[in-house]
Order: sequence, then structure tokens, then C-alpha cells
Amino acid sequence: MAPHAQVVSDLQAAEHLNRILAVPVRRRHKTAWRVGATLLISVGIVGGGSMALASNGLETPWGWVADNVFHLTSSSGQDCFNGMLIISDGPAENSAMMRQAREILRSIDATTLDTTAKEAELREPANAPVSVENPSPVARSDSQIKQMAMQMLVTERLWDTLRKEGYDEHEVNQLHVQGQSTDCR
Repeated sequence: MAPHAQVVSDLQAAEHLNRILAVPVRRRHKTAWRVGATLLISVGIVGGGSMALASNGLETPWGWVADNVFHLTSSSGQDCFNGMLIISDGPAENSAMMRQAREILRSIDATTLDTTAKEAELREPANAPVSVENPSPVARSDSQIKQMAMQMLVTERLWDTLRKEGYDEHEVNQLHVQGQSTDCR
């Protein structure tokens, strides 16, 4: 008998065979897990980097990328968010005017605008928003009125700047600033 040979019972041989066969199975599971984790991390890095480059940090809570965003804190301490996006009914999305309009909108710091006069205008009963279901004016909080005033002033500033840049009144009027905001109370 060879010095390294060993006589074992059938039970011991079965246990030994199971141990030998289990090693490649464990290695295969670990390898598959490592490959899967590496792919997931790579996709996250590449995809996340691409999204960050495309969004310029103006992601909204609703999943779309805005041309401008602003936050304000309500009197109750609630964080109020507003995202704005330029929509065109005329000029092409990649036209010089649209590119410039986006740059103008991105450059406006809505939190620095003096909204006092616009807020007073929105508080006037004749200008109060009404509901289709209820023709009486809808009650708005001070924070909601401030948000509305900021969005209106940003839109007016965008239009005024484009007109000063020499763009045709008809083209400027085909641009709209679409906004979405959290319900700020």
C-alpha cells in the first residue's frame, strides 16, 4: 500500500467527496457575486456620472431635470421647492434662442428677486386664483403666494431679457416657463 493511501469507510468517503465537490461550487458562487457586484458598481459610476453631467444638479423631486430651481422656507418651517423648465411652442429646442433662453433662466437667482409688489398684486381679490369647481377665490398661504410671485417674475425677466437681446416679440411669446412646486403651506 502506498504511504499516502488511506483506507476509509464508505461513510467517510462520501463526506470526503462532498467536501471536494463543494469547494468549486463555493468558488463559483463567490465569482458570480463578484462579477455581478463589479458590473453593478460600474453601471452606477458610468450612469450616475452621465446623469450628473446631463442634469447640472437641477434634479427635481419629480424625476425631471429643471432649467432653474429655487427653495424657500415657509413660515411654518417647511422647505418649499420649485422647478422651472422652458417649453417652446415655436422655436426648435436646439435653436440659438432656446439655448440663450435656458442660459438666461439658469442665471436668474429667484431668491434675490423683490416679490413684494407681485405678491400684493396676487393678493388683490380680482387677481386671486379661482377653482373651476368653486368660483370663489382659492385661499393661498403667504408661502404659496411668494412661490407664484417668484415664478411670474422669473418668467417676466426671461421675456424682457430676450426682447432686449433683439428676439422677435412673436418668438418670445411662444416660450413658456413651466413650473412645478411642492405644496407649500
